[in-house]
Amino acid sequence: MGVVSGLDAFPDRLNLCGDTVVSCRESRAVERELASDGANQAELLSCARTLLAADTASPDEIAMVVLESARRLAAGSVAVVGQCAPGTVTLVAPVLTGTTGLGPLSPQIARSLAERRSLVINDPNIPPPFDHLMVVPALEDGIPAGIVCVAGAHRDFTNRDEATIRLLAELYALALRRRTREADRAALALAVEQAPASIVLTDPTGALRYVNPAFSQATGYSREEALGQNPRVLKSGYTSPAEYQRLWSTLTAGQVWRGDFHNKRKNNELFWEAATIGPIRDRHGTVTGYVAIKDDITRRKTLEIDLLTAKEAAEDASQAKSTFLAHVSHELRTPLNAIIGFAEIMDRQLFGPVGDSHYRDYARYIGDSGRHLLALINDILDLSKVEAGRMDIVEEAVDMIAAMESACTLLRTRAEVGRVLLSANWAGPTARLRADARMIRQILLNIISNAVKFTPPEGRVTITGRFDTAGSLIIEVADTGPGMTETDLSVALAPFGQLRTVAPPTENGSGLGLPLAKSLTELHGGSLTLASQPLAGTTVTLRFPPGRVLVDNPR
Repeated sequence: MGVVSGLDAFPDRLNLCGDTVVSCRESRAVERELASDGANQAELLSCARTLLAADTASPDEIAMVVLESARRLAAGSVAVVGQCAPGTVTLVAPVLTGTTGLGPLSPQIARSLAERRSLVINDPNIPPPFDHLMVVPALEDGIPAGIVCVAGAHRDFTNRDEATIRLLAELYALALRRRTREADRAALALAVEQAPASIVLTDPTGALRYVNPAFSQATGYSREEALGQNPRVLKSGYTSPAEYQRLWSTLTAGQVWRGDFHNKRKNNELFWEAATIGPIRDRHGTVTGYVAIKDDITRRKTLEIDLLTAKEAAEDASQAKSTFLAHVSHELRTPLNAIIGFAEIMDRQLFGPVGDSHYRDYARYIGDSGRHLLALINDILDLSKVEAGRMDIVEEAVDMIAAMESACTLLRTRAEVGRVLLSANWAGPTARLRADARMIRQILLNIISNAVKFTPPEGRVTITGRFDTAGSLIIEVADTGPGMTETDLSVALAPFGQLRTVAPPTENGSGLGLPLAKSLTELHGGSLTLASQPLAGTTVTLRFPPGRVLVDNPR
């Protein structure tokens, strides 16, 4: 095959790191001349054998072997051999003889590497010995790996010289590639050995043919004990047969399997592994085995199981609490209704005078306390239904302006008693909300009554309705009360949360008004937020989504 035919007798040359040297085609005369030049053949063979034997040679040592051969082959008094930085045309390790620096050689080297071709230069304007120069790039798959130069010969360079040095440059490129691959293999072997994850190689039947130290640490099996075994030695019985079937179906289809194993160590201790397993193919695509990379995830799995158990326990406790509250509420409502009814009969003296007027006062107190307790029980019952997900919305078109005015009317007497100015206004078009009218009424009453209750005399409570730019319906209830700190805000929204304020209410609350209003608002897909500062009042903002607004687009 041209120039290579002169070296076919040297099989070592054709097997450098699994690659075959292929030089550029020269004229037949040059090929015949090279093929008949025993000295050149011997020198190239000697260089190839030396490079093959230098398994652990450094780049400089490889370059020195090539450099000496270059000087002998071209009878040059000066030789330069250098390695390129990966992916560049810059020399990083030049080796020179007969000179102290590259000097005027640099432009010629750069040109040769950039153009990926040999250059023969005879230029009397360049100082000796570089006035008489041959530069040959060492190419790996067409990419520069280095350079071979000879200069200062006592005769002109011929095509034969160029072809010979090119063969040498190819040997140099193959040697560099071989060294790089050997270094990569060594680095890979170290990485696999020192990897924190278990790495396992098997033959096509699944028998272990390699395990790294992390495998031994995770399983308790030494390398000697594991080799030749099937990974089923780790089976605990907790991974289902269906999962193993899915694994092998995936692998035999030539795909990668990912999943978790609940395995057993040598000491019978159970542990969890997250595994990625894939086929290993040779250059023909034949599966020669499998590789598995596995991480010990026992700690993570234990935490997941503990969290799931705790979540289920919390849900059971919440359900039990809601059920208990619902049952207790229902049981208390019947006697309370009777107490309130009898108290009203006594207060109105429906069956004649009761005698002493104190009895009428006592009956009124009993009725007020009973109604307060009944309202508390109703709130508890509603809150427990919401938490249990059993609160059903009876949807209808609710006139929100009318709902606001109705709530203000019901609470105006209380506001007047407390000398609190209560006002409401609506900005924008008339709005109807697709909602549960009873819940909307309860939301507004809870929030407005809270604001009135906590606002000191001569203060104000203002209710404002409007639309935002997104089309959401907004209701804001702002008061001039004592306000709250950030800590107070979180307490106020917690069930049974009680606050000590600058202006204490005239009546005790249950701590359920705001939490229930918030839950009922969220049941409609809306939100309830609080904004407050100490001594600066509080604003409660209700926001209902555009999807529930029954009005022409207000934007």
